[in-house]
Amino acid sequence: MKDRVENVLSPDRTDAMATKFANVLGSASFFYYMSAPASALTNLTGLYVFGMPVLNGEFGGKANLALAKNMNIFKAVGTTDKDGKFTFPTLLSKLTGHRRDAYMEALRRGKIDTTLTYDTLQLSRTPSEQYDGGSTTTKIMNAMGYLFHHSEKLNREVMFMTAYDLAYDRATKDGRVVKTAQ
Repeated sequence: MKDRVENVLSPDRTDAMATKFANVLGSASFFYYMSAPASALTNLTGLYVFGMPVLNGEFGGKANLALAKNMNIFKAVGTTDKDGKFTFPTLLSKLTGHRRDAYMEALRRGKIDTTLTYDTLQLSRTPSEQYDGGSTTTKIMNAMGYLFHHSEKLNREVMFMTAYDLAYDRATKDGRVVKTAQ
């Protein structure tokens, strides 16, 4: 049993062909299950299934209204940027002041745009706004994970900003002084 545990925790890496084969199968399975448009759409239900119970538990019923306000972004699905290029909707374009600062700090910490999809695709070290694609293989992998990554990123944006807005409102109502950058 000890040998089995050791092999699972620290597998023998001398068989490079077997390791490559296992990596290819793992990536293929990931793409098959996670890159379909239906998976990306299903991912958006996470706002309600996972996020709302937490927000409601912490902030009460007003969390529903705050989430609805931030979800207004969904009407912008399929938009184009100033250059006419297709872009996924983002809250960032609507944020100003302390809300924008909070978003940028969360982005800097990797809380918004570092998703499992991009980790798996090994793209997580580059912000999605700066990613150029690289090799043909990388471009194909990026395209396959595009919808799932961006739906997850949108989930994180909406949930983060909703929690931030509610916590900010609570803090100001409790009389805490708002610090501004000098």
